[in-house]
Amino acid sequence: MLKAPFFKIIYYCCLYFIFLFIVKPTVYAQCAGGDHEITICDITNPTNTAVNLFNYIQGPYQTGGTWTDDMLSGGLNKTTGLLNVQAINESGTYTYTYTVSGVNGCADNTATIKINVGPYAGVSSKASVCGEASSYNLFNIFDTSGSNLRPQSNGHWFNVTSGIPISGSNFNPSAVVQDDPVTIKFTYTVDQVDTCPSQKVDLELTVHPPAFAGTPVDINLCSTDDLTKFTNVNLFDQLIGEDEGGKWHDDNATGEITSLLDSTINVEEIYKKFGQGVYGFTYTVSPKNKFICPDRSKTVYVRIETYIDYANIDLTINPEKICFNELNQTTFNATIRQNPVKMPDGDYVINIGLTGSGGSTRVLNFNNGIARFEVPKNNFLQPGIYTLAIVNIKSVKALDICDNNFVIIEKSIKLNPIPNMDTAVLNIDEVCQKSDATVLVENALGLIDGNYTITYSLSGVNAVAGQLAQLVVKNHQGFFVIPGDFLLKDGKTNIQITYVLNNDTGCANTVNLNKDFVVKPRPDVSKLNITASSVCLGNDVKVIVTGLGTLIDINLKYVLSGGNNGTYDALNLKVTNGETFFLISEKKLTNIGETTIAVALIENIANLCSSTVDNIKITFKIHPIPLIPVASDQVFCETQSATITDLSPKGNQYKWYTSLTSTNPLSLADPLVEGSYFVSQYNSDTKCESDRKEIKVSIIKLNQPALIANGDQFCGKTKPKISDLSANTNMVNTIVWYDAPVNGNLFQSDDLLVDQTIYYGFDKDLNSGCLSKLSLQVLVSLSNCDDSNFYVPDGFSPNDDGINDTFHIPDIEFIYPKYTIEIYNRYGNLLFEGNKDHLWDGKNHNSNSLMNGVVPNGVYFYVLYFNKDNKPTKQGRLYLNR
Repeated sequence: MLKAPFFKIIYYCCLYFIFLFIVKPTVYAQCAGGDHEITICDITNPTNTAVNLFNYIQGPYQTGGTWTDDMLSGGLNKTTGLLNVQAINESGTYTYTYTVSGVNGCADNTATIKINVGPYAGVSSKASVCGEASSYNLFNIFDTSGSNLRPQSNGHWFNVTSGIPISGSNFNPSAVVQDDPVTIKFTYTVDQVDTCPSQKVDLELTVHPPAFAGTPVDINLCSTDDLTKFTNVNLFDQLIGEDEGGKWHDDNATGEITSLLDSTINVEEIYKKFGQGVYGFTYTVSPKNKFICPDRSKTVYVRIETYIDYANIDLTINPEKICFNELNQTTFNATIRQNPVKMPDGDYVINIGLTGSGGSTRVLNFNNGIARFEVPKNNFLQPGIYTLAIVNIKSVKALDICDNNFVIIEKSIKLNPIPNMDTAVLNIDEVCQKSDATVLVENALGLIDGNYTITYSLSGVNAVAGQLAQLVVKNHQGFFVIPGDFLLKDGKTNIQITYVLNNDTGCANTVNLNKDFVVKPRPDVSKLNITASSVCLGNDVKVIVTGLGTLIDINLKYVLSGGNNGTYDALNLKVTNGETFFLISEKKLTNIGETTIAVALIENIANLCSSTVDNIKITFKIHPIPLIPVASDQVFCETQSATITDLSPKGNQYKWYTSLTSTNPLSLADPLVEGSYFVSQYNSDTKCESDRKEIKVSIIKLNQPALIANGDQFCGKTKPKISDLSANTNMVNTIVWYDAPVNGNLFQSDDLLVDQTIYYGFDKDLNSGCLSKLSLQVLVSLSNCDDSNFYVPDGFSPNDDGINDTFHIPDIEFIYPKYTIEIYNRYGNLLFEGNKDHLWDGKNHNSNSLMNGVVPNGVYFYVLYFNKDNKPTKQGRLYLNR
């Protein structure tokens, strides 16, 4: 069944659409509905926890709008429009606005619901409080457990017992405390709202008396006091006005309280056991009503301080002085030191005084009698002397009981002023290039007498940066020197002083002081070079000087050293295109060996400026004349094809000529001929040459040997030798044999001839050892033998005894050197194929045979191929017996 609000909505919607058709379009609608006001008095009614504000909008309204809690009552759900009246803390009138946004044609897009919230004073209640409280919120009397609502907070209180209204809700229970509990009556009233009448409730608060542990009187002692007077202290004597019936507690477990009834302590014994400290003894007493008021305690403190001797303390500061402009970069470190007695290690409170400062307090740690800290410099505003004072020192553990014997100590910090050269003037005379320049500093009013280090730079034709010089100032003037090494170029140069340091105070300052001066040119020797050639003894040496630039007339000084010594001037030399020369007379060069010439000075005659010269030198030699070579007549073989290089003496230092007067030496590759040759000794390094020596050259020539007919045929059975081959030539006694036509190995006369070997025979001169140029070439044959005694053995014994271990046919290698042989067993299987270089050893060598390895004793068959003169093959048998 539809609810009434729904019918209302349908009804108003119909009217709305009819209205749209009848009314002109220029008339706008009321989109959020109409305003309304309601009053709610029965606050405790459960329905008031969810009051639907949509039910109170008058007329039709657009859905989808939002609610706002205009007065921040705190009870509204802005999404659902439900209001919890019980959540509103105070009675009164509140408004809530419904807003529809984003709809065209609305004359009014908001609707406001006003709600009068009636008073609610809660329910009558009773409570208790301990009388020691000085402030109690009376709202705590209310019982809000279960379904009881908390009262609204905008009511007013009245003390019925005293008949006095209460401002606010706070009450002072301690003001009404008595020996027994006291009950105070109150009323709480919330005033009328609209048609809702005011509400009032009665309440009671019972104030219970608290416990009182008394007022303690502490004991403060120094270790230097007479502690024997405190060996039996009754702690009750140290309390005033305490409730009786309490008990004492030893807070620091000193062992002095031994029972619930014990109240006496031995202070001297406590110090002996535990030393300096604060020792608490707490008295606790209970109230009459322990459910309302708590136990109360008071502590009597026994304070015992160990005496510390603060005598003989010294203060040092590092640094004790600085320049004023170093202040921001300087840390002043202060050291406090006690010696020889050292205070106990630990932290101490230090009271510091500093000139221009209000003083400060720090906690420093002393270790082995020493503590350090950084001196504050905020008040160092100008140069001068500042005093740092240690006003007091006290251990952080100090109980302020013992006397402090510290004596104030002071140290000074000096901030030195900064030098300046603002009024100074520089004067510099002209100076030759590379010479020292003296700089006069005058009118330096900002420099007091003393020693200074200045930093300067040069610019212009000469440029250096950051150079240091020492300046002694007296009566505001002084001088320093610019080294000539900085004045390498001629022309205008500017010196600028950029920095000055007072060597005595260590203070420095930047400077902006400069002066132009002229540097006269010296001869430029940076490209100077000299050359001088070595000569043979008795010749002048020409020295060429280059790299003289634009100079025209110069004086030159040079020094000779080494084999020849002396210092000489070569005056008034004309220079052309930067070059000149002079001669060193052979009269100054009388000794052979190395001589060094070094240029010592070049003077420009035009301006009389000279330049010393370093390391421009060159060494030349005065060479000796070589000795005439020792040589004798020489003999050569024609086969040597001798050339000049074969002559003795040998070496590149010798030159050979065809006559005493020829100017062109022979080439080492020129062939020698019989006749006269002339030799000199020549030093290729010095180009010096001796006189010539004549020698005679002879060439020995020999004929080619010849072989007699069939002289190359021999029978190997006779074991022919080299001597047998020589006997078959026309030079039996002088021929020698080699295994190669050139650089071969010489055979001895008793060496055996080898078949099919070529031998080379030369005629030899027995005196000189020369060989003939042409050789006799002979291919020796050792097969020129008859076969009259030829036979084939019928067996052999391959038993590795070194005798007859292979099947060998005597002399067959000479008679039939190309023979071959085959061995078969009785089954016709081929066992072996051989020749003169491969003899049968009694084994099966046929890899295709089923029989391999050593063959057994027995009869075997051979086939012998002679391979000479068409001699037919021979077959036979042999017996193998191991």
